[in-house]
Amino acid sequence: MSHLVSTLHLYNIANVKRVVADLSLCNTHSQVLAFTGPSELADCLKDVNVMVIPAGVPRKHSMTRNTVNSTVPIAAQVLTKKGVYDPKKLFGVTTLDVVRANTFVSQKKKLKHIIVDVPVIGGHAGVTILPIFSKTKPSASLTDEEFQELTVSDSECWN
Repeated sequence: MSHLVSTLHLYNIANVKRVVADLSLCNTHSQVLAFTGPSELADCLKDVNVMVIPAGVPRKHSMTRNTVNSTVPIAAQVLTKKGVYDPKKLFGVTTLDVVRANTFVSQKKKLKHIIVDVPVIGGHAGVTILPIFSKTKPSASLTDEEFQELTVSDSECWN
């Protein structure tokens, strides 16, 4: 949705055309293009300024959510081997965890979801997810019970 994005390339080893079709419906001036399979990877990466690896693989029973913790170091290794690694241009984003924290706090405190911002640091797997509730904007004090409900490591909210 950002006006800074003029073209969005989506790549997957399997077909991404349905996702591209859905994203093309967004109210934006950005062009969305699909790239599938190893033979199209080079074209997908040509002239790209930012690459996002969402690593969206549905978990099977007993699997952990550890994708960002795994894919960022793997990407760093691959880029290093290719001689193009720049640590200022590779980072992991756990937007899903931020969105979840914003939703949970807005529901608990009966605030408009759009105004709530809860910073989240750490990894993207179970106990490595660390929402910083004390820095929530607007300020939202949690009771001990609410805090416990939102921070229990085996809580369904974060899985």
